[in-house]
Amino acid sequence: KQFLTEKDIYSIYKVSDKVIDWTELLVSSSADNVLMDEEEWKYYKSVASKVLKGDIDIYLKIIEDVKPLDDLLSFGGDFEFGTDNSGLMEIEFDVMPEDILGDHYSDELFCDYVCATSIRVARDIFALLPVSIIIVHTVLKNQTILSVLFNRREMDKINYNSRPMEIINHFKHGHLYLGSIG
Repeated sequence: KQFLTEKDIYSIYKVSDKVIDWTELLVSSSADNVLMDEEEWKYYKSVASKVLKGDIDIYLKIIEDVKPLDDLLSFGGDFEFGTDNSGLMEIEFDVMPEDILGDHYSDELFCDYVCATSIRVARDIFALLPVSIIIVHTVLKNQTILSVLFNRREMDKINYNSRPMEIINHFKHGHLYLGSIG
């Protein structure tokens, strides 16, 4: 099995899903106006007014339907979403370092993997939903090892050429343990 290298890890968070402009969608008259395929446009257009009104049930339905983090399933799993506030989304997911990094990896590589995946989770949800805060909880063996409060305004200013931990340091965060698991 091929495990992730440091270069692979950096590629996780340097890209994200296409940003959905819900206001533009609401007023668009065709998929071509917003550079989407027809089915995608019809779906987003049908929920745009509820999204813009802050309907959190619609937020969760969109996540369920669109599955924005499915492309990250090789890096983490068991994604869970929740909120009781239209300006915030909370996400919890499990990391699997042995599957991603192999049995022997450095603390630094593990930390980069955890941080990179957390950043990408936040970027993809910011791209999909008009929330201003995303809280990401990273779990290893049923224990939260990193929690980060990402805010959209700060995310828009980030230089994604930085190391993952440097990016995390721009945000309020806490971690219990970011080292190799014996």
